Amino acid sequence: MTKHTEMSRIHTTQNPTEGEFLLGILGQEGIEAHFETLHDTALDGIFQTQWGYGHIVCATKDAYKALAIIEAVLKTIDREAELEKDDPLPE
Repeated sequence: MTKHTEMSRIHTTQNPTEGEFLLGILGQEGIEAHFETLHDTALDGIFQTQWGYGHIVCATKDAYKALAIIEAVLKTIDREAELEKDDPLPE
């Protein structure tokens, strides 16, 4: 990204794992993005339940494509979780 690239906040994550996972997928799709954490050790994360853990940010020109990818990934994860709940793996 160039120094003067307009950036857009495209997704609020609930934990750092979600953020890193989604950044990896966006990178595989050729979208350069970064993660802005909202976690503050001085306040021990007291605002995370209201604001989320952080935001994924990318160039505004890529925002719609990135958001579509993130929505598709999250929908797939939710669908897989529902299927697993309905038909758990044998122990």
